[in-house]
Amino acid sequence: MAKLQTFNRKTRKVSGFLTLCKLYIRIRIKEIVVKEQIQWVLLYIQEESADIWKEKILEDLEVDTLEYAMIEEFLVDLKKEFSKRDNKIIKMAELKKVEQRSRIIEKFVQVS
Repeated sequence: MAKLQTFNRKTRKVSGFLTLCKLYIRIRIKEIVVKEQIQWVLLYIQEESADIWKEKILEDLEVDTLEYAMIEEFLVDLKKEFSKRDNKIIKMAELKKVEQRSRIIEKFVQVS
């Protein structure tokens, strides 16, 4: 089986990452408890703001404030979290392309 690539919240990788996670879980680790499946998925979430989100999930798992009956519920939440951010990034990128007279919008908007 191919090695799962790390996820760093880039738009085009969210769906592919989730699909590979689902496949691996079904093939290799479907018998283990959901908390351990989540921890396995978190192993592959790295870099950028995805790491910050991962740390929050890990904290919630450690103190048992985060409960999922099935891994699919967690994966849906993961997709929602990063789809929201991805939509914002896409919209910002599109705005940068807008022109006003001969100047592009990037000259008017500072992105932090």
